[in-house]
Amino acid sequence: MACSNNKKIYRIQNLDRVSQLPDPIILSILSRLPLEDSARASILSKTWKNYCELYPILFFDHNLFALQSLVSATEVGGGEPDFNQLREMFMDDVDHRLTSARHLDSPIRKLALNVACNDSTYFSRVDNWIELVKQINVEDLCITVQTLHFLWHEFPVSMLTSKHLRKISIRGCKLGCDPINRFWSLERLCLSHVVMDYDALENLTNFCQGIETLILENCSVEMRSLNLSKFPNLKKAVIGIQCGELDYIDIVDTNLECITAMLKPNFVSHKALVPKIKEIDCAWCTFDQPTLLKDFTSTFPLLEEGIIQIHDTDTFKATSNLLRDLILLSNDNDFACVKEVYIDCPSLI
Repeated sequence: MACSNNKKIYRIQNLDRVSQLPDPIILSILSRLPLEDSARASILSKTWKNYCELYPILFFDHNLFALQSLVSATEVGGGEPDFNQLREMFMDDVDHRLTSARHLDSPIRKLALNVACNDSTYFSRVDNWIELVKQINVEDLCITVQTLHFLWHEFPVSMLTSKHLRKISIRGCKLGCDPINRFWSLERLCLSHVVMDYDALENLTNFCQGIETLILENCSVEMRSLNLSKFPNLKKAVIGIQCGELDYIDIVDTNLECITAMLKPNFVSHKALVPKIKEIDCAWCTFDQPTLLKDFTSTFPLLEEGIIQIHDTDTFKATSNLLRDLILLSNDNDFACVKEVYIDCPSLI
């Protein structure tokens, strides 16, 4: 009897419940997975491969390609391909699949490209891929170019003008400043480890009018101030400048709901001009008007979560029924000057 029960338990535990879900729910799950996980799901079974074809994605990763090639070579008993062979095979595979994708009738929901270039001779191949991507109906694009520290592949800004493109992530490139004569349809722009000069950043602020999410992570910029009011639809901003001379982030007259600054500039802000912010993280930066801290929640009446650095003030006041999370930070010298911290927030966790 015990043995029979164990078999039942084993069968229940190994039942594939996900595959039994309705098609719309499975496709919704795929749409929320990271690109690499969505691609890997296609090799689970023929059923999942069909689902992944219904939700078209293209995922090119040199590491994953090398691993699959080595496994295949081992299974057939052949010799392992060397590094140069693997790289050429990967390049040829991307060429073939991108060329084929141009003739697809259905749009590509997501396209990711992760490639390593240890010398500039391969940059032309990457440029050719970008030109091919321009001819494909892609909604969500993610490009990572891994290079040696003294090499930077210049990513053409014209790529961002595709009328189909809504989301783009660029990592490890230098953003070009080629002239643009049209507005972009982008809603989300994420730049990570990207080098930009003044003209490239001006292109972003002048032509990205529809952006709702802007992420600059570990970027290098040549600009003293960043005016976020030039993005009228901007709701979320994460600003992390690794090197450069950015001194001010201007959040006046913005529709921001969430702002995070991972650097040490000043926020340029004025009372009652940023009323929609619900989350603010300024652990590494300060306000140009420390008097805002004297009655902080009147400046941000909808604030729900905040990480605040106290500086140049003797009082801090927060009175709000909405505030749930609050972290106050300060260096020893500034905190020693604080005489009063007044908090009246019934919902504070």
